[in-house]
Amino acid sequence: TESVVTGCVPIGAMIGALAAQYYSKSSVEGILKLYFRNCFLVTNFLALISLGICLIKIGATIIIGRLIVGICTGIFSAIVPLYIN
Repeated sequence: TESVVTGCVPIGAMIGALAAQYYSKSSVEGILKLYFRNCFLVTNFLALISLGICLIKIGATIIIGRLIVGICTGIFSAIVPLYIN
């Protein structure tokens, strides 16, 4: 069970990095900094929710929370280089 919990973050990061191209597509076409800030805010909010989910230690909630943390990590790793440019 520990390997499943640990493996959820990289799997979520792959999903998040692939989904970030659709998630940030409107950011590139519009006013860059404003839309990227909105992407950051929504992703940070999801990361905080997943932290709360991880703190509930009932059944598969830790796995779901870690998967959402991985998705947020993947989104951040794909969006931050675009924001810096």
